[in-house]
Amino acid sequence: MRAPAVGFFTAVAIGGAACTPDPIIEERPIVVYAPRACPVSQSDAFSVIYGHGDFDLPAAKAAISSLWLRDVGTELPALPGNTRSLIVDVSLPGVLENVDWRGTAEVPPSGPINVLVWPGGESCRLNRDVQRRTDGAIGVFGRHFMVVGGRLLGGAQVPSTWVGDLSTGIIEDLKLGLGTRRARATVTEFRSSPDQDPAPALVAGGED
Repeated sequence: MRAPAVGFFTAVAIGGAACTPDPIIEERPIVVYAPRACPVSQSDAFSVIYGHGDFDLPAAKAAISSLWLRDVGTELPALPGNTRSLIVDVSLPGVLENVDWRGTAEVPPSGPINVLVWPGGESCRLNRDVQRRTDGAIGVFGRHFMVVGGRLLGGAQVPSTWVGDLSTGIIEDLKLGLGTRRARATVTEFRSSPDQDPAPALVAGGED
């Protein structure tokens, strides 16, 4: 499901004493994910990465880096430190000439930049079992989504609550979920700031 970090771009901020500011350099790894059913061959894949942000010229015309995915740890100096989002194009030259993978990602305030790439024009079967249920709810909050509530087919127990990450495609069963069965609930995002990550969410409403 997961490919190792592809490369790094360097973000630079000014810090230190007021009279002698020194640059603070932070390396931000870019990690590419692909669905298990539509994998990318890391040894054969070539990627072009486009950076977007409020760039000064000439960076606004040249915020593009490219590399082979097998070259893990490659520095990407063409991406400015104030890059705010990425588009990642992946191809398999000489292997699958007619299929390309693409993904987009916002650059979070800190940590790695995760990008989930999907094959264009191809079907991709997703086979993770989140329990067959009726009257459940699916909500998106920030870069996460939740499958919660509802009634299990043929069962009286409370269905598990699942949370997934849209930037990686990974979904996990929460150890702590709803205490009672709840049909057709709502999932509401509560962020104190637009860039809060992860964003909190509230499950409310519905009926038993």
